[in-house]
Amino acid sequence: MADIILIVDDDNDRASLTKIILNKAGYQCITAFDGRQGLVMAKSSKPNLILLDLMMPGMNGFDVCIELRKMPETIETPIIFLTAKAETANKIRGLQVGADDYMTVPFESDELLLRVRALLRRAQASPQERKTTQSGKIIAVFNLRGGSGCTTLAVNLAIGLKQLWNEEVGLVDFCLPIGVANIYLNIRPHNSISELTEFYPDVIDRELIEKHLTFHESGGIYLLGGVFEPAKAEKVTEEHVAAILDRMREQFSYVLVDTPHDFSPQTLSIFDKADEILIPIPPDIASLLLTKAALTIFEDLGYIEDKVRLVVNWTFKENGLSIEHIQEAFKHKIGSLIQFDTIVSEAISTGVPVILSNQSKKMATSIEDLVWDLSRPSEQLSFPEEPTEMWIRVSKRKKLIQEKQSFWSKLFNRSLVD
Repeated sequence: MADIILIVDDDNDRASLTKIILNKAGYQCITAFDGRQGLVMAKSSKPNLILLDLMMPGMNGFDVCIELRKMPETIETPIIFLTAKAETANKIRGLQVGADDYMTVPFESDELLLRVRALLRRAQASPQERKTTQSGKIIAVFNLRGGSGCTTLAVNLAIGLKQLWNEEVGLVDFCLPIGVANIYLNIRPHNSISELTEFYPDVIDRELIEKHLTFHESGGIYLLGGVFEPAKAEKVTEEHVAAILDRMREQFSYVLVDTPHDFSPQTLSIFDKADEILIPIPPDIASLLLTKAALTIFEDLGYIEDKVRLVVNWTFKENGLSIEHIQEAFKHKIGSLIQFDTIVSEAISTGVPVILSNQSKKMATSIEDLVWDLSRPSEQLSFPEEPTEMWIRVSKRKKLIQEKQSFWSKLFNRSLVD
């Protein structure tokens, strides 16, 4: 049976046009031409969704919305304001009185249908579907200091996870105020996070996310491009961040997030959603001081120690602090070491990530090992039905390490007996 949509609008021409668009999409429409008639029809017809004008004679849209939220029949019915009033104050007021979305006219029919479908899908989801376990692992790559290799690592780790497990992997460029992950991949997204901020967070669903993803063929990953105009960065709210990451988690086995270099509300929203926070540390004094400050904040935020992983990332050739000195500076364990290689600059310039270039075995190997360490324990302990080339390489290295550790352990125990 077709969903019923109630259109409450005193503009007969606009109501008729909206009805035609919705009828063609398979919806059944009923129309009320003022607020009071709209309330009566809403109570008797129990529509699946309501499109509500703002400026109407007798009773304006705000008052109608307030009354709709008091009625048992429509207390949870999705409501979209569809009006010519584009002022921000009206949009805020519309959401405050209980609307789920706010659109201005003139509008694109595709956008209207997208928002209608998203709200209907969410409203009609069963409680079981709403509580579905989100299995995708979100890994945020962060450092307070720019130039620490966050974007390079996020890009290469995303591709590495795809190559290791051959599962769906997404990369989100939340580096504000401007994102550059697409440059590292040599792709130009047609849509990005900037366009997603035009939608209210509540209507962002998987279908909408998919329309904003760009596929990277050689890496096999999907990029959600960042903000390309700094002036638009302020439109990205923490609610947008949370909604986007929730939907990405549902769609991908792994989600890598390139983060801003701060503790803004948007960044904190990323950390709250992340299963693991990866901090690459260049081996210099300034990076150590900033990382210690970040760890103090993470501790104040109540993040468990296992949520934060430290890796030493050699972003320069020589004269850096030793691993021993870095280890002494932190209570945290240092998880991995990313080797320096001059090929990184070329990789950024050409848009061919190191892990795909085959020109840096030393650095690629350290990235592959980190990819393994970031994988879910359940996958580390499993044997894939069709092992990938990377899985074979890494598992061989892990086996050799285990054999060496076993050899030295036996030798040590024997010396104790002797």
